[in-house]
Order: sequence, then C-alpha cells, then structure tokens
Amino acid sequence: MWEGSIRPSLRVPIVCNEAILGTPIASTSRVRTGRLLVGAVVCASSYLLIGCIGDLVEIKSTPETDMAAGGVDGGDDAAPVEMGPMMAPHFFPDIQADLDQKNCAVGGCHLAGSQMPTFVKNPTTQADKDTNYNNFKAASIDAAAMANPAMSPMLKIMLPGGTHPGGQQLSSTSDPVYKRWLAWVAGGGQK
Repeated sequence: MWEGSIRPSLRVPIVCNEAILGTPIASTSRVRTGRLLVGAVVCASSYLLIGCIGDLVEIKSTPETDMAAGGVDGGDDAAPVEMGPMMAPHFFPDIQADLDQKNCAVGGCHLAGSQMPTFVKNPTTQADKDTNYNNFKAASIDAAAMANPAMSPMLKIMLPGGTHPGGQQLSSTSDPVYKRWLAWVAGGGQK
C-alpha cells in the first residue's frame, strides 16, 4: 500500500470567510471544534444583545411582611418580620450625619481646638473626613468596647447620668442614634 509508515497528507478544501483553505484531514476535527465554538459564541452573544425581556420589578426598601401571618396576599393584618441581620452602619454617611445633626463640631464643643475629640463640621475633603473618623473611632472603641460594645466610652458619656460636658445627648439606650452608634462600634467601626 503505502511505502514505509508515512502516508501522504490528503487535503480537503474548507470554506472559511469565503476563502478556500487547504486543511489536512487530520485537523478537520479541530476545525469542527472551532466551528462549534464560534457558533456557540455567536449564539451566546446574540442572546446578550437581545437584552432582558422580562418585567421590571421595583425593589422596595421597606421591611417585608410574613405572608403566612397575613394570608396569601400579605394583607393589612400581616405582621412585619425581620428580614435578616442589619448591616453595621458606616462612619460615612451614618455617624457623620449624626454628629452634624447634633452640632458637635461647633465652637465651644468639638470644633478643632476645643473639646477632645475634635471634629470638622460638614467635612468635604478626604483629610477632614479622615480626621473625624479617626478621632471618633479613638474616642469610641477601646478594649472594653471591643469586648462589650455597650461599654464604649462615647456611648456611656452621652447617656443620662454620663459625664459629657455638653450635657445628655442620647435620651436612652433605645434612642435611634444610640442604637446606630452601638451597631457601628459592634461592627468594628467601619469607615
């Protein structure tokens, strides 16, 4: 049949982009694989170009209700249900907004050069934001607060009976600001 163990290479014309290429028979499986891959890519990209064809649904930020409690339609008698753990607040914008609302960074209080810790009112530069964050964190999170967030020096002095020179700033441990600051301390004081 063939002399020796070498067989002549047969060439088969393959059409690709309207050009005829001579491809050895041994490589036709690679060509088939390549064509299959190109076909899959073309098919997948056509689905991506079509886009979403489903209905748009508004995601609401209000707490969801337990539908089992109020029937199938979750009517007015449905009881609200906790939807999982609340994310720990961040210094920006959460804690900084509280400081601004309480006017902590005013003359005679915690404006730079006054009482410690010092704050910049309504900070806009990154340096001022970093100053407020670092000073508040240093005054709020110590070893005791790391073990028990309610032992945070900042929280203790702001409650009734605390030693804050500007007077009581938090009405009780149920005060929303107290709860937010406590969650911030418990979350490790995220920036």
